[in-house]
Amino acid sequence: WNLNETSGNAAADQVAGFDGFNLGTYSGSGITLGTAGPRPSDGFLGFAADNYAPTFSNKLEDILQMAEAAAYGGKTDLTMLGWFRFNETVVANPLHFGGLERPGAANRYLFAAHNDEVNGGLRARIRQYDSLEEYAQMSRLDVPNDQQWHFFAMTYSGGTTMSIYLDGQLKDRDLFAASNGIVTPSALVFGHDVDFLNAPERGLNGQLDELAFLDRALSDAEVLQLWTASRTPIPGTTATAPYRQTSQSLGGLRSYWRFSETSGTTAVDSVGANHGTYVNVAGFPVNLAQAGPGADQGFVGMPAGNTAVRFVHPDGTNYMEVENGAVVGNPETGLSFEDGVSELTMSFWFKNAFNGPGYVAGFERGGETARYIFTTYSPDDTRLRFYVRAGNEEEILSSYVTIDEPGDYQWHHVVQVWDGSERRLTAYVDGLEVYNGTNNLMSESLAVPEGFFVGRDQLALPDPLRDLGGFVDELALYDRALTAEEVFLLYDSAFFAGTTSKIPGDATGNDVVDEDDAKALAANWGVTSGAQWADGDFNDDGKVDARDAAILAANWGATSGGESAATAVPEPGVFAALAGVLAAFVVGNRRGTRKPRCEL
Repeated sequence: WNLNETSGNAAADQVAGFDGFNLGTYSGSGITLGTAGPRPSDGFLGFAADNYAPTFSNKLEDILQMAEAAAYGGKTDLTMLGWFRFNETVVANPLHFGGLERPGAANRYLFAAHNDEVNGGLRARIRQYDSLEEYAQMSRLDVPNDQQWHFFAMTYSGGTTMSIYLDGQLKDRDLFAASNGIVTPSALVFGHDVDFLNAPERGLNGQLDELAFLDRALSDAEVLQLWTASRTPIPGTTATAPYRQTSQSLGGLRSYWRFSETSGTTAVDSVGANHGTYVNVAGFPVNLAQAGPGADQGFVGMPAGNTAVRFVHPDGTNYMEVENGAVVGNPETGLSFEDGVSELTMSFWFKNAFNGPGYVAGFERGGETARYIFTTYSPDDTRLRFYVRAGNEEEILSSYVTIDEPGDYQWHHVVQVWDGSERRLTAYVDGLEVYNGTNNLMSESLAVPEGFFVGRDQLALPDPLRDLGGFVDELALYDRALTAEEVFLLYDSAFFAGTTSKIPGDATGNDVVDEDDAKALAANWGVTSGAQWADGDFNDDGKVDARDAAILAANWGATSGGESAATAVPEPGVFAALAGVLAAFVVGNRRGTRKPRCEL
């Protein structure tokens, strides 16, 4: 829940987790939406400049409650994350962060955090489901009442181990004697205790932002990584939270070419300074400032107007070459292949534009054969193939992977991973694994290349060949093997509109939720994959269904000026009119499922 709403009473769930989409509801007159959350101006460079967060004013009726809670019962592995800020310099009353609870005068905190000490502190509490309902409480986590933003996390691992973190650092860890899941909760609430003798207490005087639940226990390193990402600038993204992975929030990034140049011959490596040189850049055949995957094309996690480089087949001398193609990263201090590269990941966006063989990107060496060290190749306009060669000359060549229908060129996110410890090559397209192969005869480290090229097999003998006809963007190299989860999140971040300067329900982008937005939703009603915001997919699940209609209804009449919850919810007559619009357009404009982005 990014809590970035500026009006209405719905807190959208951005991710379909193990409990499905879990819509939240703001209740009470003391909650103010659309107030400033953690932002770059506060030192959190990984957040959007216009990030928002709700403010709670410690009124008894103020609460944020999620629709589903019971699904968490029995879980032995959980993580709760969130950002908070206390608004009181001196805390006179206990404050509630939130979590999984049940009503009662006692024993109601099942997986939750609150402050029961004046002048600071948070406690994490977990209650196991066993015959005694065994209970563990972390020692109080001191939190300065400095009216600053802080990052909080608590985890439960293996049904035995509970941990608590502040600003990325482990603060305490405790163990149960036996492994059990947590007691089944009846409520998932934030900003206020669910019930104390039929009277909720411990109201929050402060703010919450970027709340998340995971059905696994994050490691110490992962929690620290999230905190670090919040302090790191993320060029070209609009994500409001570090939970969605971007190229720069994943550890091990050595080089990152964004291909955002509009002129000149230099392809800037914004991370490793291993800059590339465009050959034959003057307009044709290499074209700069071409339309890349951006918000205006449905990739709402990227900026509108994002640019890419295009290589135009078949005029030859058509490529990009980096300064030092025998290292990963900085040309002088980067990871040297001579010293051994046992893990490597290459990630980029690609759109084909020609039915012919093309060298997309990778490390290679000169020769008539056995040239490709770590390379992605496009044999035609529908397929990709992946190569890796070890230092002992053993290799893996993937099967051919179909990504497009003939002539139907689409943007795809492509990732190639080498894990030398397992002698494994894994490839992904659009977040999904498309190849996984091993060769136990291979040595752990890769062979030593002589160059890194994009767009052409430049070191082929007797002459360069395989001039690419297509677009490349956002090329990144990592000195480690990204996991399948990290690859998926990296892809998924392109479809996450982190900043809700967008109004929930405003499909047309005209800063008001009205009949035109209902028409857009109705025209796409029933689409089960590939839907975008402009189609009426307001919860980013690729579908247009009742959840999106609920978001539209909850924000009816909302404007960029911020309508109140009362005016944002349609009156009964408006509901009837909306139903009529939906009915009319669904009958006349029902569409089927869109084709998948990648066919295996």
